[in-house]
Amino acid sequence: MLPPGPAADSQRTVSHGYNSFGNPNQTTVAGSTAFVDYNSNGTPNFSWQPEQCCPDSSPYSSADTDKATAYSYFSNGPGAGQVPTVRPPVDAQMKPESYTYDLYGRALTFTDGRGVVTTYSYD
Repeated sequence: MLPPGPAADSQRTVSHGYNSFGNPNQTTVAGSTAFVDYNSNGTPNFSWQPEQCCPDSSPYSSADTDKATAYSYFSNGPGAGQVPTVRPPVDAQMKPESYTYDLYGRALTFTDGRGVVTTYSYD
């Protein structure tokens, strides 16, 4: 027998959508949907919720991109393809998250939106 728990949690419906490359591009939980748009190389470009950003599900006007979470990537060097910055929506109460990498592309530091730094080391 399962322990008692809130009935609403056991009845929650979650659905996922995928693009033609098999990347998850839509998740709906309890009637709220979040979307992810990908760059041509398969890396996330933007993520957003229509009620906070872009009612037509595409954050491509300059006003809309400020309301979506944006992902940037190093184009060359030791961190090529790695994410240096994740920028939350401009009006969010958080600051961007940032990463640094060593010469092998391994994470050295992660700074969260509150400015808390996590440092990684390797043997």
